[in-house]
Amino acid sequence: MPTEILTPYERAQAVSFVTRLDVIPTRCTVEIKKDGDKFRIGNIGILRSALNEWRPIIELEKDPCHYRKIHNAWFPKLGRTNPLDGLRVSVIEDNGADRTSAFKSILAERHRAITTVLRALDYDYLYNGILQHSDARHSEKYLADYISGNLNYVLWKHVNVLGFIFEMLRPIHQLVNQVAFPTPGPL
Repeated sequence: MPTEILTPYERAQAVSFVTRLDVIPTRCTVEIKKDGDKFRIGNIGILRSALNEWRPIIELEKDPCHYRKIHNAWFPKLGRTNPLDGLRVSVIEDNGADRTSAFKSILAERHRAITTVLRALDYDYLYNGILQHSDARHSEKYLADYISGNLNYVLWKHVNVLGFIFEMLRPIHQLVNQVAFPTPGPL
């Protein structure tokens, strides 16, 4: 009996991931403004908005769009040998050469790069102490960063890597988009 090549969850996950990455802010320029004899971030609202848009992909591990969930759903499909395991995806060049193994290596390297970059930052503090709500475990640090001006640096360093993360996600975005993304319906 024929079955769908993707489960309804996988299809919904794919659509959600592709549509989110298609419109997500990737290059956020920090604008510095002079405030008396001090300097501050002039477009903090835009940076906060961009960081909040990225939260499901880089911080909310239970979200279907989280980069690890996307990787774990699609990486095993590349080069499967047993059709009973589900959809097999191959990467074939125009000349017929199979580049699936090389593509898997690229995805694995990029996944590790994202994980390494995110591990070096403190998105838990950013989202749970500053942007979303004021978690009590971050209160003292947040107040100190706010008063000292270090909060500007915290926001800048976290928004600065978003373009890099986007570039690292580009191959898996293209894969999911090509294999699972339906044509949107008309208005």
